[in-house]
Amino acid sequence: MKIAARIALVSVGLAWGGLALAEPACTYREEEVAAPATAGDSVTLLNVDPPEGGELRKDMVVVADVQFQIADFRPDTYFILVMFPTAGFGGVSPGDTADTPMLQHSSGKVRLCVPLQEVYDHPRVLWPLSMSFQLLKKTDTRSSLGIASTPKMKFKSADAPANQNLFPDEYYDALQRTNTYFDTRAILYKVCIARFPAAQPELTKAYRAWEA
Repeated sequence: MKIAARIALVSVGLAWGGLALAEPACTYREEEVAAPATAGDSVTLLNVDPPEGGELRKDMVVVADVQFQIADFRPDTYFILVMFPTAGFGGVSPGDTADTPMLQHSSGKVRLCVPLQEVYDHPRVLWPLSMSFQLLKKTDTRSSLGIASTPKMKFKSADAPANQNLFPDEYYDALQRTNTYFDTRAILYKVCIARFPAAQPELTKAYRAWEA
């Protein structure tokens, strides 16, 4: 065999070897991890790439390993989301929450893959980007309740969109107060129907009319 042919074959072999050893694309996965009994729920960030304080770009996919523990576990009830704060109150989580995998174990860890393009395109996300991971409990078909969260992590955002965060602080304060007002009314309604169950039909009718 000629030397040139041998070199070509070696090059092809190295190329295929490189493909075989290449880092696989990020995919969601969950594995069970034994944990002592606990009276509470928790979610803990094990590691994240890029690390906190690193630079994020629009074309990136953040990879995170998160450990969780659920005291009163029920199947098809709990899930984990990453949240990026938005103007006023709340946050955005990339992807379709309806397709978010439900946790299969009472304790374990999950790998989350977080594409940033949808976050960058959101008109109200706050810059520079920050994020946290939240353990949520599904309360019905359309709503869920946050029961545990990791501390917020901050990152650099060198390619943040122009004309960002143009509203004054008073705008965000007003949104926060409005949200608190509606939450308070909802809590009072639930307390009333629990305390006076016989009045629930009339209270519900009045509350739904006000809510609408």
